[in-house]
Amino acid sequence: MATGFGKKKKVRGLVYTKNQKPFLRWLPILRAKAGYSQISFAEACGMSQSQICRYEKQYIKPHYPTLKRMADVLKCEVEDLYAADADPREQVS
Repeated sequence: MATGFGKKKKVRGLVYTKNQKPFLRWLPILRAKAGYSQISFAEACGMSQSQICRYEKQYIKPHYPTLKRMADVLKCEVEDLYAADADPREQVS
């Protein structure tokens, strides 16, 4: 009997169900586009570089206040940090 969890898909070494999208997929791209290294971005956000690394590798998900702080530093909306169909590298500034 099926469990109802749906098919699983492997993305960047992590397993996602059919309805789940990779979280913070564009964070490394948005960070680099804004001119931040992991270390400088971590300092601007008030956290450690290892914490940024864990978010970028999607090992852990940040709470909303952390997302808001990262979006403020990157001068974008929180929603821009979520996976979307449009690649931010292709957006015209």
